[in-house]
Order: sequence, then structure tokens, then C-alpha cells
Amino acid sequence: MDLAQILTFTLVATLLVISPGPNGVLIVKSVTTSGKAAGFANVAGFVGAFTFMVLCRYWEYR
Repeated sequence: MDLAQILTFTLVATLLVISPGPNGVLIVKSVTTSGKAAGFANVAGFVGAFTFMVLCRYWEYR
């Protein structure tokens, strides 16, 4: 690998890491249009859904 390939890879990887995902975009949209309470409700929904998913996977392989 030459220097140009390494720099290109580093740039693309950095952009992928710092770009917000769909959850982040939804939270920002909710906060800007509906306020902090809606943002916290979205975060609570994401955490609840993630916890439910993890528990279902745990019980499936138990």
C-alpha cells in the first residue's frame, strides 16, 4: 500500500466513524422540533428496545 491509499482509507474511515447514524439523526430532529423532553423520550425508547432485544437473545440461547 502506498501513502495515497493509506490516507484515503484513513479519511473514509474517519468520516464513517464521526457521521451520525439514523438514531442520532432522529434524536437531533426530535430535539430541534419538539424540545428536550422528546429527545429524552427517543433515547429512552432506543434504550428500552435495545434492552428488550438483548434479553430476547439471552433467553433464546439459554
